[in-house]
Amino acid sequence: MNEDEILQTLRGIQVGFDQTKHDLAQFVDNSHDKLHEKEISELKEVNLEDNPIYVALRELSPSLALIYAQVKSDIAKNDRLTWGMTAHGIREVLRGILVLLAPDEELIVQPNYKQQSGTNGPTQKQRVKYILNKRGASSSSVDVVSEVDAIEERIGSLVRATYSRASDAAHGFKDKEETQRILRYFEAFAYDLLDLKDET
Repeated sequence: MNEDEILQTLRGIQVGFDQTKHDLAQFVDNSHDKLHEKEISELKEVNLEDNPIYVALRELSPSLALIYAQVKSDIAKNDRLTWGMTAHGIREVLRGILVLLAPDEELIVQPNYKQQSGTNGPTQKQRVKYILNKRGASSSSVDVVSEVDAIEERIGSLVRATYSRASDAAHGFKDKEETQRILRYFEAFAYDLLDLKDET
């Protein structure tokens, strides 16, 4: 193969490479569009576009909003083999909100902050109290502080139960009902925590 043939071959390889890059980029763009369309479609199915909690979470943390959307999507369907992961999703959103609205670096410098024995940092209750106090919540709103442990305990009980027994239809139905109850508790809690207006 002479020099001209080598150059021609290299040009052909480069053209093929450029075309592959173009095709791959187009594939990624199209896939992104399809995923976006799928996400919008699923959100419409579970009525999240106008959901105040979802909207607030999307501004606070898109990843938390996505987890919340997945929880709502799970609840709207009946094809879950186990509800432990759905309940865990609620827990992740709850904890994420608390950490973002009451970060350690803000909380631990407060004059009245005292680290509880046996902990490595602020407790859930301390975070909730800080969030409510920071926005000047009324004394009745501060009662919300006690709710965080109740939600965590219900989630923990459900998760432990689902992972310690074999799944069957009867347990699955009961677990879904409990997950729905936990979600309702969380959403009522989130309205206070995110300072949302109840439009119902």
